[in-house]
Amino acid sequence: MSDVAKTNGQVLAEALTQKGDTAIVTQLVERAGRFRDMIDRLDRLIQGDESAWMNIRIRDEVLEVNIANPVKEAKNLTTEFRQLLAEINRQRSGLSAPGDDDDVLDDD
Repeated sequence: MSDVAKTNGQVLAEALTQKGDTAIVTQLVERAGRFRDMIDRLDRLIQGDESAWMNIRIRDEVLEVNIANPVKEAKNLTTEFRQLLAEINRQRSGLSAPGDDDDVLDDD
Protein backbone atom coordinates (compact mmCIF):
# COMPACT_ATOMS: atom_id res chain seq x y z
CA MET A 1 0.00 0.00 0.00
CA SER A 2 1.31 3.44 -0.94
CA ASP A 3 2.10 6.07 1.71
CA VAL A 4 1.18 8.85 -0.69
CA ALA A 5 -2.34 10.14 -0.15
CA LYS A 6 -4.56 10.29 -3.21
CA THR A 7 -5.71 13.65 -4.45
CA ASN A 8 -9.41 14.50 -4.51
CA GLY A 9 -9.22 14.28 -8.29
CA GLN A 10 -7.84 10.74 -8.16
CA VAL A 11 -10.53 9.71 -5.68
CA LEU A 12 -13.21 11.26 -7.90
CA ALA A 13 -11.90 9.56 -11.05
CA GLU A 14 -11.85 6.19 -9.32
CA ALA A 15 -15.40 6.70 -8.03
CA LEU A 16 -16.71 7.74 -11.46
CA THR A 17 -14.97 4.98 -13.41
CA GLN A 18 -17.29 2.14 -14.37
CA LYS A 19 -16.60 -1.14 -16.10
CA GLY A 20 -17.61 -0.88 -19.75
CA ASP A 21 -17.16 2.90 -20.02
CA THR A 22 -16.56 4.08 -23.56
CA ALA A 23 -13.28 5.75 -24.45
CA ILE A 24 -15.08 9.10 -24.49
CA VAL A 25 -16.47 8.63 -20.98
CA THR A 26 -13.06 7.46 -19.74
CA GLN A 27 -11.46 10.64 -21.12
CA LEU A 28 -14.18 12.79 -19.56
CA VAL A 29 -13.71 11.08 -16.17
CA GLU A 30 -9.94 11.63 -16.30
CA ARG A 31 -10.44 15.28 -17.22
CA ALA A 32 -12.96 15.73 -14.39
CA GLY A 33 -10.36 14.37 -11.97
CA ARG A 34 -7.73 16.80 -13.25
CA PHE A 35 -10.19 19.69 -13.03
CA ARG A 36 -11.00 18.75 -9.43
CA ASP A 37 -7.30 18.86 -8.56
CA MET A 38 -6.89 22.23 -10.29
CA ILE A 39 -9.87 23.63 -8.38
CA ASP A 40 -8.38 22.37 -5.11
CA ARG A 41 -5.05 24.02 -5.93
CA LEU A 42 -6.76 27.31 -6.76
CA ASP A 43 -8.66 27.12 -3.48
CA ARG A 44 -5.33 26.79 -1.65
CA LEU A 45 -4.01 29.81 -3.55
CA ILE A 46 -7.08 31.86 -2.65
CA GLN A 47 -6.72 30.85 1.02
CA GLY A 48 -3.09 32.02 0.98
CA ASP A 49 -1.32 28.65 1.16
CA GLU A 50 2.19 29.71 0.17
CA SER A 51 3.19 26.15 -0.72
CA ALA A 52 0.57 26.20 -3.51
CA TRP A 53 2.42 28.94 -5.38
CA MET A 54 5.06 27.92 -7.88
CA ASN A 55 8.61 28.84 -6.97
CA ILE A 56 11.58 28.73 -9.32
CA ARG A 57 15.04 28.71 -7.79
CA ILE A 58 17.87 30.21 -9.83
CA ARG A 59 21.06 29.81 -7.83
CA ASP A 60 20.31 31.65 -4.58
CA GLU A 61 17.36 33.68 -5.84
CA VAL A 62 13.76 32.47 -5.71
CA LEU A 63 11.26 33.79 -8.24
CA GLU A 64 7.56 33.46 -7.52
CA VAL A 65 5.16 32.83 -10.38
CA ASN A 66 1.45 33.36 -9.78
CA ILE A 67 -1.69 33.63 -11.82
CA ALA A 68 -3.47 36.94 -12.25
CA ASN A 69 -6.85 36.10 -10.76
CA PRO A 70 -7.24 32.75 -8.96
CA VAL A 71 -10.83 33.52 -7.91
CA LYS A 72 -11.96 34.05 -11.51
CA GLU A 73 -10.04 30.99 -12.68
CA ALA A 74 -11.59 28.85 -9.92
CA LYS A 75 -15.07 30.01 -10.94
CA ASN A 76 -14.39 29.17 -14.60
CA LEU A 77 -12.97 25.75 -13.75
CA THR A 78 -15.91 24.99 -11.47
CA THR A 79 -18.33 25.78 -14.31
CA GLU A 80 -16.39 23.55 -16.72
CA PHE A 81 -16.18 20.85 -14.03
CA ARG A 82 -19.98 20.81 -13.67
CA GLN A 83 -20.36 20.61 -17.44
CA LEU A 84 -17.96 17.65 -17.56
CA LEU A 85 -19.92 15.80 -14.89
CA ALA A 86 -23.18 16.49 -16.76
CA GLU A 87 -21.63 15.23 -20.01
CA ILE A 88 -20.43 12.03 -18.29
CA ASN A 89 -23.97 11.46 -17.08
CA ARG A 90 -25.39 12.24 -20.54
CA GLN A 91 -22.93 9.87 -22.25
CA ARG A 92 -23.73 7.05 -19.86
CA SER A 93 -27.47 7.48 -20.17
CA GLY A 94 -27.30 7.63 -23.96
CA LEU A 95 -28.93 11.04 -24.13
CA SER A 96 -27.94 13.46 -26.86
CA ALA A 97 -26.46 16.78 -25.90
CA PRO A 98 -28.72 19.83 -26.15
CA GLY A 99 -28.85 21.02 -29.74
CA ASP A 100 -27.88 17.66 -31.25
CA ASP A 101 -31.32 17.17 -32.84
CA ASP A 102 -31.16 20.16 -35.21
CA ASP A 103 -29.23 18.46 -38.00
CA VAL A 104 -30.24 20.27 -41.20
CA LEU A 105 -29.11 17.31 -43.31
CA ASP A 106 -31.34 14.86 -41.45
CA ASP A 107 -34.44 14.05 -43.56
CA ASP A 108 -36.47 12.74 -40.61
